[in-house]
Amino acid sequence: MPEKPDIIGIDCNSSKFQNIIEILESAGARCRAVPLPLANDTYFDDCDAVVISGGPHLFTDAGAERLREQFEFIGYLSCPVFGICLGHQAMALHHGAGVYLGEPRRETDAITLTGEHQLLDGIPDGASFREDHCEGIELPEGFTVLGWSAHYPVEIMADDQRGWYGVQFHPEVSGDVGRQLLSNFVRILNHRKQTNT
Repeated sequence: MPEKPDIIGIDCNSSKFQNIIEILESAGARCRAVPLPLANDTYFDDCDAVVISGGPHLFTDAGAERLREQFEFIGYLSCPVFGICLGHQAMALHHGAGVYLGEPRRETDAITLTGEHQLLDGIPDGASFREDHCEGIELPEGFTVLGWSAHYPVEIMADDQRGWYGVQFHPEVSGDVGRQLLSNFVRILNHRKQTNT
């Protein structure tokens, strides 16, 4: 029996954070929670992946430099990463892409998928995911778009070489399709562990 992947969850003060942990653990992962203010002082070399939650913050707010500084740890990560909403945006910023203020989305949106991908196994094209944001990202260099909506052009992105993935929506509160997406990430981790041993 392969060892469970060890995931550190970065809690960006999200009311949905516990949902993320519950889904990852039900998919077979072992999770540890770290609050965002402690992330820059956290040792990540002994984990298999990092999942960064959403949160009630805006990178486009005046004075957001302090918020950006809290995500400096991203530059030291060598393991797979899954960013959700704010985490997705922080990943984009780290890779030099822009974050912009866009149309507020507080409901479900249909996501158009660009093709087949292991992260998208079992998820139909046009599946609806819960949105809760008003910022979007430009696509960072080295990433490809896996999904987009009528309102935002980068809803799902991937850098398969490093196993880095980001979603603008909230899979943790999107029902079965959201659970499937996070479970697919755990399966990707299991595959990477098996091929690296």
